[in-house]
Amino acid sequence: MARIFTRKVTILISTLLTVLIGLSIYILFIFREKTPPDQGYGLGQGKPNQLGIKEEKHINSLNEQVLARDTKAYIRDVPLPLDPKTDQGLRDFRAKAKDLLDSYPKSFFVSIPTDEKIVALTFDDGPGKGSTEKILEILNENKVPASFFYIGKQIESYKQIVMTTIKGEHMLANHSWSHQRPTSLDIEGFKHELYACQQALAPYGEIGKIYRPPYGLVTAQQMDLLEQAGYRAVAWSVDSMDWYFDEADKIIECVCQSVHPGAIILMHSSGGPNGRQATVKALPEIIARLKEAGYSFVTIKGLFDYN
Repeated sequence: MARIFTRKVTILISTLLTVLIGLSIYILFIFREKTPPDQGYGLGQGKPNQLGIKEEKHINSLNEQVLARDTKAYIRDVPLPLDPKTDQGLRDFRAKAKDLLDSYPKSFFVSIPTDEKIVALTFDDGPGKGSTEKILEILNENKVPASFFYIGKQIESYKQIVMTTIKGEHMLANHSWSHQRPTSLDIEGFKHELYACQQALAPYGEIGKIYRPPYGLVTAQQMDLLEQAGYRAVAWSVDSMDWYFDEADKIIECVCQSVHPGAIILMHSSGGPNGRQATVKALPEIIARLKEAGYSFVTIKGLFDYN
């Protein structure tokens, strides 16, 4: 009787252990299936690394560098309400920019992978009288370097502003000849916009092959041309929305709520219905807040050199 009882107890314990192990595996499987994936791109900040890989501060191999870019490089959402048409347009833009990031990881950039608190302020659509000069004055007073993506056909009319840009140790870069939307151009029209602006910049020193497409996007054929010619296309990860908002406090919020290490921040130094007065008003506060948060400023070339 004792042997029979012992055998039955052993069988019962073994059965219970088997059930418990099976139940544990089932619970783990269900939990994994129901855990939502990190959205990562275009639907909020997301996690820095959606693959769960711990990133080292200094990345040695090219494969690890590309992996870090893929998991951290995306365009941040605007933190303020927008009208439905603009909101949908920006969603479409982020999706297309992500396609370019995935297809051209060595030549299309929206940010730089780093844990260091460095950012690049970039200004489009200059040079122009008034606002560009005021922006340069603010930057120089605060000893903040920035990158200016100038429109080629405007350079001849504002030579002194271009010279002031260089003297302030800011970076000049290509923003096309006449600000036409690249995705509406054939390849010959695109070549003209690219090379004519580069030629207009050439008298002002050694200008790197860094190009920002008007409106931020290019076609695959255009991207192939840029890559073959040795250009790097630079969009942005943080949009100040100074082209949309006329209130300085909203521009400040768009930048300061979305900033991150390695960010490329989009702003404008000319154009707009109010001459970028809201940008001029917002800039000193943006600089002050980012400095207080521990950020330092570099040009786009500085970001690439750092990386």
